[in-house]
Amino acid sequence: EKYEPYPPLWDYLPKLRNQFRLGIVNNGTYLTYPLFEEKYHLNQLFDVFISSAVEGVRKPNPSIYVRASQKLGVSPERCLFMDDSVENIEGARRVGMQTVHWKSKEIGFQQFTKAINSFQTSKAA
Repeated sequence: EKYEPYPPLWDYLPKLRNQFRLGIVNNGTYLTYPLFEEKYHLNQLFDVFISSAVEGVRKPNPSIYVRASQKLGVSPERCLFMDDSVENIEGARRVGMQTVHWKSKEIGFQQFTKAINSFQTSKAA
């Protein structure tokens, strides 16, 4: 279940990709991306896939978040990182990213949409 798409979020991704650059930071092996790409077609939904196996550094090491923001072409302060691990959230916060701790699907999605609305408001200003 941890690796199955959450439909409200998954359905929202194409709209978000029209407004934001989207990325995944993953602590998986070299095989993670090809398997996820085959199953979920990630390249159609995300601009960047950061693999700890490729980068040689894992979450919560702050350098992986900096690399992600660089590959997305934005400063860490303009990034929203979400994860179900408090340690990973803290790593992202250390580099200045805004974060959402995905405690449960419902709470995480609610906090995520609130944060996205805040980003949209700040972009319009």
